[in-house]
Amino acid sequence: MQQLLKNLYNTNYINILFQTINLNYSEFKQEDFKSSIFYSNWQNKELEQRISHISTTPRSYLPSNYENAIVVLKHTFNSIPTNKRSKSSDRNT
Repeated sequence: MQQLLKNLYNTNYINILFQTINLNYSEFKQEDFKSSIFYSNWQNKELEQRISHISTTPRSYLPSNYENAIVVLKHTFNSIPTNKRSKSSDRNT
């Protein structure tokens, strides 16, 4: 059975994301971030809603200075191994 594209944005994906952010920004609050991503309505969100939520939520956990936040994000996305970006297959979340 084919997996829904929205299900690629799951706990495995978020764990890789927040662990990589933490490597580039030690003050990153991993558990708070994870809780804010996977709140009670997560399962009901469709693909576009999940992407939007994932893209806006980190702002609260990154440096308040915009330029510093951009540096953290650039380093983060350059640090995520390509195979980790596409191998999120946890279907439970």
